[in-house]
Order: sequence, then C-alpha cells, then structure tokens
Amino acid sequence: MRHVLFLTSSARPKGNAATLAQVAAATSRIVLATGIVTLPLERPVRVAEDAAVLSLLADGRFELGIGVGWLKEEFDALGVEWPD
Repeated sequence: MRHVLFLTSSARPKGNAATLAQVAAATSRIVLATGIVTLPLERPVRVAEDAAVLSLLADGRFELGIGVGWLKEEFDALGVEWPD
C-alpha cells in the first residue's frame, strides 16, 4: 500500500517546504507531494532548489507537480505577462 501526503495550501513548495521537510524527517515510507505549481507565477530556480532539497531530505520520496497555467486572470492579478 502506498501512502501519500499531499499538501494543497496554495500548492506552493515555498509555503510547504518547512512542513514537508519536517514530515520527511519524521517518516520513512510516506511519499510527500505538492499540488500543481504554476511555474510561470513562481521563481523557477527557487522551486527547483526547494524540490531538490526536499527530495534529498525525503530520500527520493518527494513528488513535485508543475504546470504552465491556463487562467489569464491569475497572471493579471500577479502582474505577470500572459504567454502568447
């Protein structure tokens, strides 16, 4: 049986990184995962760094979901240029 901890609060590793790191330290079998991170709305290098560290801390039990986004209003709200 596979157990997965899936944090949905904002679905952002930067907000969940500390929680996921703590869970990784306290467990040995549970898979840790994020929701879908809309990469153009984030700092991609920071997302990659957080994911790499979490994967190391969790001994490979971390899964990162990424996407490009589909809702123009999200981009507008954050002042990010909508891709053509």
